[in-house]
Amino acid sequence: MAGPTSEVKAGAAGCRTAAPVVAAGGGDGTVRVWDATSGQQIGDYAFPAAVRRLA
Repeated sequence: MAGPTSEVKAGAAGCRTAAPVVAAGGGDGTVRVWDATSGQQIGDYAFPAAVRRLA
């Protein structure tokens, strides 16, 4: 699993349509989401500033 291009500032785990997922937010302003079972990235979101918390 590839992640943010800078240090990871936040992490979270949960379910999306009953499938386990993990998310990482970074100092580069991105949040990436992966399917926890396959390890495949399923989302990529950009923000104007570092992501410091996820819920």
